[in-house]
Amino acid sequence: MAQFDKNSKYYFDGEMPLEVLNNYLDRAMTYSLCGEGDPAKIRYHLLNNGKRVIKNVGVKYVARATGPWIASGEEEADAFPVYEAAIKELHEFDPEIIFEACIFETCTNRVNNIPIEEDIQKLFGYKSETGYFNCDNMKLTARDGYFLNRWSEGNHVPDITLPETQMFFYHRARKFIDMGYEALHLGQANLIGWSDEGNKCWTKVIRLIQEYAKHHARRHYVIIDCHHPSQNFVGSDGIMLVDFNMFPLRVEVAPCERDHAVSEDNPQRCDIHPGLGDAVYLRGIKGISPSGWFSDKYPYMVEFDNWGSGKDHVTAVGRWGYDEIAWWANQPQWYRHAFLKYVIERVAAYKENGHVASPGFRPAQIQNSPEHNYWIDSKEHYEFGFDDEEFVKALWNKRDGIE
Repeated sequence: MAQFDKNSKYYFDGEMPLEVLNNYLDRAMTYSLCGEGDPAKIRYHLLNNGKRVIKNVGVKYVARATGPWIASGEEEADAFPVYEAAIKELHEFDPEIIFEACIFETCTNRVNNIPIEEDIQKLFGYKSETGYFNCDNMKLTARDGYFLNRWSEGNHVPDITLPETQMFFYHRARKFIDMGYEALHLGQANLIGWSDEGNKCWTKVIRLIQEYAKHHARRHYVIIDCHHPSQNFVGSDGIMLVDFNMFPLRVEVAPCERDHAVSEDNPQRCDIHPGLGDAVYLRGIKGISPSGWFSDKYPYMVEFDNWGSGKDHVTAVGRWGYDEIAWWANQPQWYRHAFLKYVIERVAAYKENGHVASPGFRPAQIQNSPEHNYWIDSKEHYEFGFDDEEFVKALWNKRDGIE
């Protein structure tokens, strides 16, 4: 068992104080240990150079570290041991790093080869006919089939009111906690809970996950977050179901701009501001956290989100035709740096426990490139790196008063 410094500003045990949570989210980066593309290439890079990036930059909260969009039994059998070994190695370097795993708003028939543990069936009072999860017993059928095939053919939104969906989220959470993850992202919880009146089923599942963490997590606690447009994800017991809300940046084209191609001297400028759609900024969210503290400025973190749109795909109005990470990745380096500095300072100026997850690794549509991912890595370490690594390191260190 790792020894933790009780005098560290990252120390916690059994609960997550607000100050400590803010300290972690100040050094958050999205850097997945799994990825899309050639499996051998991605696996090698992420589990080797990725560890170097996390060490060098001083990342304390690795957002979206694990959790492929589509879960499967093969993934749990083959990939999970590899991810667990990588996390263990990084914890030997720095035991305080928090890794976040994701359980997304998707289910396909690939879950049909994931066994349901007997003790989980007993805990939920449900007996599986096959002993395996079944997508047909998990998918959400509300609104005349709107949630069926929501993401692609055969890829549905799961329904948290169904017993097998509840067991699936608990099963995955337990797996990740046992592997050393101390944070869980639950995707678009509002979609999964569409039929969950008063969040009763979500409350049941999340409280069971939190109870498991008390006895099995590295520091007897698991941080939980999700995308939730209402920004007020409260349990049926009156306590927040998440420790913080994770949400997209919600950028839009700057008012002074006109449509033009990007160039080194003429980036496609964007802004963020409160009131843009369902953006999280200045919404006055308040509540009691799972750790017991109350805040009238409930913490959140915004990220450069991806959802597959790009110039070669669906036009994303307001971001020059891209999703957020693709827009940012396709800008000249000097503007990427200027914009990241701008959003970090802008969010901090709102003075509401808000944070920005710096991009590290994320799938993105890159124009005029064979690469379909954004990598923060220095080019000297990775030929397809965007060379933003040292900038983020210096930006964080200057803010935190580190020479």
